[in-house]
Amino acid sequence: MENQNSYANMESSSEKLTLSYELLQLMEWLVDNEADALKKIITRAFRNGFYDTVIKTQKTNSPEIMQNNIVDFLSLLEMLLYETANEQAASNVIQKNKIPMVDHVDTLTIDPSSLRSTAAVVASKIERNPKTDAKEILFKELLKRWKPSTKKSLEN
Repeated sequence: MENQNSYANMESSSEKLTLSYELLQLMEWLVDNEADALKKIITRAFRNGFYDTVIKTQKTNSPEIMQNNIVDFLSLLEMLLYETANEQAASNVIQKNKIPMVDHVDTLTIDPSSLRSTAAVVASKIERNPKTDAKEILFKELLKRWKPSTKKSLEN
């Protein structure tokens, strides 16, 4: 694919592009460890009409639109990075503190992400005050975050 217009020069814009260290590390890691997976994503994009879109929009997209697309992509990548990091941290807290009651919670009524965040809160409360009753705190925190669906609740 030949690129007749170069959008890589962002210095003409008055705004500076700033990337977090974590995002740069992720990008390096992906290049070093997931090049094949990235190639599969790009191949899928081509199969789903990416190249046709490039041809159609090549002459109509301005450098500003392309810069915004780059910023949007990097923002999404960073958001997904932090979301995943938070999920992993909560998962690690659960493993570290081995809150056994978490295994008995019905994940059909409480989504796993709510359960992970609740367990992280419980773990931090237990860490601050080890004499507290973990089971009681877990159930209180789950009740605070629980938003039941009447249909789901009635069907189960």
